Amino acid sequence: MHRYYVAELAEWLARGGPLVLAGEEARHLVRVKRARPGEEVLLFDGRGAECWARLERVESGRAVLCVLERPSPRLQAPLRLRVALAPPERPRLLWAVEKLTELGVQAVSLLQSERGQERAGSLDRLRRRALEAAKQCGVLVPPAIQGPLRLQDALGAGAGWRCVVLDARAELALVQALGVLERGAGVVLAVGPAGGFTEAELAAARAAGAVCARLGPTVLRTETAAVAAAAVAVALAGAAGRSERREAAGPDEATGGA
Repeated sequence: MHRYYVAELAEWLARGGPLVLAGEEARHLVRVKRARPGEEVLLFDGRGAECWARLERVESGRAVLCVLERPSPRLQAPLRLRVALAPPERPRLLWAVEKLTELGVQAVSLLQSERGQERAGSLDRLRRRALEAAKQCGVLVPPAIQGPLRLQDALGAGAGWRCVVLDARAELALVQALGVLERGAGVVLAVGPAGGFTEAELAAARAAGAVCARLGPTVLRTETAAVAAAAVAVALAGAAGRSERREAAGPDEATGGA
């Protein structure tokens, strides 16, 4: 399945008629993938719109497509997840944004921290990496990239959100801190720089309603810890969702009947 980004897709769908793909996306479709008329592709706009389209013709470097249909509505994501991290070195930060996008994270916040040494740099490049990752993995809406933010500001997601700050010295394990995650729950995970957050930063986080938790017995790089923690949260939410579906189905349906 090949997916292509069309920023104005929702407007095209509302207006009707053939859709014209131009620029880098058209070049990739025609020259890299060597698509021929009659082939079908999936289009998305990074804001929730998505549709199947068929390549009709290529003219002057542009691909003219006929909109076919919209895919079946996606199931609600099992978790509303935001990750805040002190930016590591640029290549590692780009890797983290890519993997967090694949996990379905809704927002990535870059933190200002007392021990942080790296600057966030251009957010546009990070957003482009998130969009490319979304195209590859099937995510409808890539995460919002924002920052730099103070830790307490990144944790201020509002009522109903569970905020967890990773701290290797914490007594509570991440799985315990997250607990049972019901479908649609909101979680913010915060990851510090090398050396972790200072005591003052941790105190401010607790005052903002966050809990501190450790991820595991080893010391991880910032980007590794961010991706690993997000994967744990997504797995817990997915397991809770499967359990809810089994309970709703009843014993006979869940086991296939007697």
